[in-house]
Amino acid sequence: MPDNEVYDVIIVGAGPCGLAVAARLREHTPAALFTDEEHRRFHWINKYGNNVSLKHVRSGKLSVPRRIVKPEYKMMVLDSSDDKWLGRWKELFGLYDISHLRSPMLWHLDPLDRDSLLAHAYSENREDELVEIRNCVGKEISKHAKKKNAGTRHCGTKQDARIAINLRERNDYYTPSQSLFCDHCEHIALRYSLGSDFIRKDVLMDLDYGTVRGVSVDDQPMFTVKTPTKQFHAKAVVLAVGAANQPEIPRMPSMPVDLHNLRQACHSLQIRTFPDPHLQQRMAAGKSTHVLIVGGGLTSAQLTDLAIRKGVTKIWHVMRGPCRIKHFDVDLEWMGKYKNTEQARFWLADSDEERLEIFKAARGGGSFTPVFYKRLKKHVASGRLELHEKISLLDCKFEQTNEGNGGPNTTLILSMKRIFGLNVTFIKSYTHTLRSAQSAEGFSVVHETVRGRDAQKSQVLN
Repeated sequence: MPDNEVYDVIIVGAGPCGLAVAARLREHTPAALFTDEEHRRFHWINKYGNNVSLKHVRSGKLSVPRRIVKPEYKMMVLDSSDDKWLGRWKELFGLYDISHLRSPMLWHLDPLDRDSLLAHAYSENREDELVEIRNCVGKEISKHAKKKNAGTRHCGTKQDARIAINLRERNDYYTPSQSLFCDHCEHIALRYSLGSDFIRKDVLMDLDYGTVRGVSVDDQPMFTVKTPTKQFHAKAVVLAVGAANQPEIPRMPSMPVDLHNLRQACHSLQIRTFPDPHLQQRMAAGKSTHVLIVGGGLTSAQLTDLAIRKGVTKIWHVMRGPCRIKHFDVDLEWMGKYKNTEQARFWLADSDEERLEIFKAARGGGSFTPVFYKRLKKHVASGRLELHEKISLLDCKFEQTNEGNGGPNTTLILSMKRIFGLNVTFIKSYTHTLRSAQSAEGFSVVHETVRGRDAQKSQVLN
């Protein structure tokens, strides 16, 4: 059913990214563009400027009291899983039993204040829910180097290179609990009046861009958003979908064609209960259970730890590359709060292809945090986990066997090989390119008029 109502912005996805975009569109003085002093000035003007006359410093003119109300953007949020903010995000965190986020305190959704999440934790007396990220701040300088440089800095002497994370930022490098982060997100949604009435539970089926007869004004092109039940129009569309592609297990020669009927194999995003009810029945009967987990990212480590804590007898954890131990998915050079040279280098790149290469180099691959790697080592020492690196799966097949008590059992037989020095990638990307959109190897390119790079270059280096 067509809808001739035109929205300013339609956001696809009601997760953390979608809420961050909606909050940013409601904030007129974001912290990324205004200093603390400018914030204080604008907030004072907004609070008292309607009651007093203001004298301009340069011209000396007086401005009479008046109230200027800027119209808000007309927005709508589409989400396929829930009609509330962070519905799918909360579901996955609960399913994987994740207590704390991986990101530090400065990575949050509030566009107004960089220290908003930290301030929220202290204002609610919930600082005990913060876990320190050890060996992160000041890691680049050893004890010996600190003692050697103590008291030897004089004018004109050689200075040390800039470290990735300054010691004064130590308070930011704690991880918040999942409940604290969710409460902070609800606080932001309440502040900007972004209730559930903005969110429509529906599935995006098609997205088109062009002139819409009977809707477009002066033949101006716009987006047409189609769902199974309705059609909407918008001047701008933001895809904040996350991992929204259909989860897919890589095909292998002996793998059955119909994988939907196989209870014993699934993608991590397709898990409904963990462990699987089939495994829970075996554990309740006192039988041994064995699980294979394939992956080298943090989610695979979390599932391995959770399966052992739930009572699975044996876990085989294989990955196609080496085991990487990092605090974050990117190196520490990308995580600094101020004067971040890597982010500035990305922003000032001359071409989108150069940005893509920087992005690929920074992303690297999946990694474990030191906390979860320590847990996995304990499980390996106990004999309940076997961790195999540089393993490639060649084939798998299912065989129906009988156990000692005569009951049926389905066994997964895998064929593997160990790889050395190979860069094997299983990532598949699906790109639906619009007529008006530019892309670089599947990643959308922000148009220069939207990016505003010439006007904002100096903001990156502040």
